[in-house]
Amino acid sequence: MVGVGDSAPDFNLPDTLGKKHKLSDFKGKRVLLSFNRYAACPVCLYTLDRMREQADYLRERGIFIICIFASKANSIARWVESQEKSPFLLLSDKEMVTYKRFKSRYSWKKANAAGIWVLKAKKELNDRGISFSVKQVPLTKPKPVYVVPSDFLIDENGKIADAYHSVKFQDMMSWERIEAFIPKNMRCKCNGKDCLSTECRVNYKEIMAEAENMFAYDDEDDE
Repeated sequence: MVGVGDSAPDFNLPDTLGKKHKLSDFKGKRVLLSFNRYAACPVCLYTLDRMREQADYLRERGIFIICIFASKANSIARWVESQEKSPFLLLSDKEMVTYKRFKSRYSWKKANAAGIWVLKAKKELNDRGISFSVKQVPLTKPKPVYVVPSDFLIDENGKIADAYHSVKFQDMMSWERIEAFIPKNMRCKCNGKDCLSTECRVNYKEIMAEAENMFAYDDEDDE
């Protein structure tokens, strides 16, 4: 298992235009590295939609977001960029080599629960502009379907500062953990009620509770 304190494995992956990027290119910078399923995955598009709202805030504070998909670059361009207008780096790892290096986990139960979640949240997904098609599920290659999404915070020296493997497929690393990764001298103190910072926005807990309830479903048996 690749965990906190370990050196993050390097990679050399193409973006949607074919340009190769290495993790080592970001040495000296802080990175949020996010592993997703396949490009047309509505659960991944939902989490990216939430992350998009935070991207500028994090970039202004020295944290760069890199999202990896187990799909071809043209599929990422079609499904992710066309819907999300992503302000972060999108990379293709269709052979899932980097997933292996970061010891990605797999779960049939969680994938099945994610499918139920998508059906229940269809209206909310459509309201967010997220479309999807069952025909795009890569059933001939089940690994991209069963892979558990994960997030890694990587420091300036290429060390893993924090790691999170989703409990539910629509989860991502909590905003509190990501915000704690911001250098202390760059943390916001504006006290604005609409600020993304949990320190500034007094109604943050209420907003998070509402978001949790919005897409809740009964998954007591999903271990």
